[in-house]
Amino acid sequence: MAVLVKKPDSTLIEVDISPKAIGQECLDMVCKKLGTIENDYFGLQYMGKKGEVLWLNLRNPINGQVPGPLPIRLHLRVKFHLQPHLLLQEVTRHLVYQDVKLEIAEEKLKVSSEKDMARVSALVAQAEQGDFQQGVKYNYFMAERKCEEFETTVLAEHARLRGMTPNTAQYQFLQETSGFDNYGLEMYDAKDQHGENCCVGVGPQGVFLFGAEVTQKTNLQLIVEVSTNNRSCSISYFEEGGEAVNPLNMTFKLVSKEAAEGLYRAITEKHAFFNCETVNPPVRSQFVRDLKGSFISLFNENSDLGKRYSFDVKRTWREAHDATRRKLFVTGQSGASCLHEENSMSLQELQKETEDLHDTTDPKVLQEKLRHIQGAMQCKVCMDALLSTALLPCGHLVCESCADRLDSCPQCRAAIEQRLRVYLPTGVMMMSE
Repeated sequence: MAVLVKKPDSTLIEVDISPKAIGQECLDMVCKKLGTIENDYFGLQYMGKKGEVLWLNLRNPINGQVPGPLPIRLHLRVKFHLQPHLLLQEVTRHLVYQDVKLEIAEEKLKVSSEKDMARVSALVAQAEQGDFQQGVKYNYFMAERKCEEFETTVLAEHARLRGMTPNTAQYQFLQETSGFDNYGLEMYDAKDQHGENCCVGVGPQGVFLFGAEVTQKTNLQLIVEVSTNNRSCSISYFEEGGEAVNPLNMTFKLVSKEAAEGLYRAITEKHAFFNCETVNPPVRSQFVRDLKGSFISLFNENSDLGKRYSFDVKRTWREAHDATRRKLFVTGQSGASCLHEENSMSLQELQKETEDLHDTTDPKVLQEKLRHIQGAMQCKVCMDALLSTALLPCGHLVCESCADRLDSCPQCRAAIEQRLRVYLPTGVMMMSE
């Protein structure tokens, strides 16, 4: 059975799967073709019967979920948005970059100010079109929806980015956008309990209610219970800082039963993924059966016939991150190379590279070796400033600015007990500058 999967950049991938295949098999094949092993952060979307966008449940058969004729058409999108320094593969960061760029174009991710949008557009131009050159006409991201003054601002921002590599520009783009209030929100159109149109957003920060006059946020930890009844989804929660003994309630009516179940899944899965130490067994094993499966279960309780899992979150972000580090280690890549492969180098390798510069006269070889040395001296968090501070007790290096903002090491997640100023060799500093 052929399945067409659209990437965030609108290109198509065709995979051939069994008619009885579950969603996870399809996602694994797509990720394998793309070269990423960080599958946990991605999901497959499809269009419901009423035009609603729904996540494919990866633990259930595809043919029982997606309506419409063959071939099945799905969209590869980011389901769980992590901070960019936690993404270990360059190809994963590139896919997330494409997804976030699409969310901005679709106006799902709101950019709060023109200045922020200009900065984001300039980073896209640097990543995709290279250094600014006078007299060249650039097609700036989102410029067609803005004014001429906006394009002038983007042009000036683009000129300031000269020399930044495409990978660094994409990384900086993700750093900028991950700081926006609604980064990683999954949006659902609904009606509130008063019949007014509203939008419910679910993300790592909590559940957001965007109404006509008010925006309300509820932390995921304060939610007591989520339930569905046909097209309705109800949320019981405690108010932050409130003194109420009994929880408050919000009820939303969505366009379809599937959309209501999607909102229910989003809240439960994001809470498990971002806030729990491990996915609780009741979440991992919750399922329903169809009529035939329910009948068979009377005679064989362990039968999988007719079983449909409610959730497909299998690991928390910490577990997914650690599993990826182990896989990369087995394939010969170190933890430092996970953060930025081309910028990983031990002190012994750095010394050898520096010595080798004197043993060759080939300009291309010299330029490539110098690029590696410069990369090794860059902070792996901001990918901009030079390494200058050691985080103790783990000993990993970052720049002074990033060290002041971090509570835990970005490479090994160890708690930071002390920050120690370090001084790089003078010769390397001169070459890096």
